[in-house]
Amino acid sequence: MYNFSNSYFYSDLDGTLLDNNALLSTETYTGLKHLIQQGMLFGVASARNLITISEIFKGIQLSLPVICLNGAYISDLATMKHLQINDIDTTSKHEILELLHKMNLGVFISNHYNTIDSIDYIGLKNEGEFWYLRDRECSKNQIITPVNNITDVLKRQITCFTIINKIAILEDLKKIIEEKFYATTEIHLFENQYSPEWAWLTIHSHMATKSNAISYIKRNYNLSDKALMVFGDGLNDLKMFDIADVSIAVKNAHPILKKKANQLISENSDHAVIKYLTRVSKSTTPIL
Repeated sequence: MYNFSNSYFYSDLDGTLLDNNALLSTETYTGLKHLIQQGMLFGVASARNLITISEIFKGIQLSLPVICLNGAYISDLATMKHLQINDIDTTSKHEILELLHKMNLGVFISNHYNTIDSIDYIGLKNEGEFWYLRDRECSKNQIITPVNNITDVLKRQITCFTIINKIAILEDLKKIIEEKFYATTEIHLFENQYSPEWAWLTIHSHMATKSNAISYIKRNYNLSDKALMVFGDGLNDLKMFDIADVSIAVKNAHPILKKKANQLISENSDHAVIKYLTRVSKSTTPIL
């Protein structure tokens, strides 16, 4: 069986490790910092980008690379450098942008160029999109700009298209993307818990998954002899749960994820992940 000392840990952020205000609670912040200083191998796997993750963990030196944009980036939080980038292939990114233009949909384009991460946007129309824009503009380190020349954007490594709209519209778009780009993309559709009534559709490279990212880290960070424990709440955590030795869902998780989990813990708002990690770190009995 598995124990704390021979394990490494990856946690989702929003809805899992973070509270309902998208923050690390004082209890979680203090507990994580202590356990990492004691030698816990801990990283995060999130739909967030590197800049917002770095702001959340200011003052905590994570012991493993962070997985950003659902696996589009594997990054070193201390240096703010990417170890691997999984960007959308050239043909797909051109055709997806053409499709969005024909459907008159706004889009945020996460991209990387000359060592710089940025977000460009075009065609914004609804309050859900403007909420996202305001949220990102609150970060002094986030580069987010309107598209002036789409040709220039297409020259960059595009790692994610984010379309924000009503769920019915995005469900139709998801079906089109899945049919046309099933072999080259990874798609996630979810409602934004911080901006009610608006849903997000994110489109990544098919290589951009949390499971692929963790497998890369396992190979390159001498973790093959250790057990993997993961924490999550959303459908974008399913593939991560598939490869874990121990998978743990918070009480507020999607029903499908809870069904797949080895174990359930309390809600994210109850600091469930750090409470569990603290408890098992003190135990001499197997985790499962």
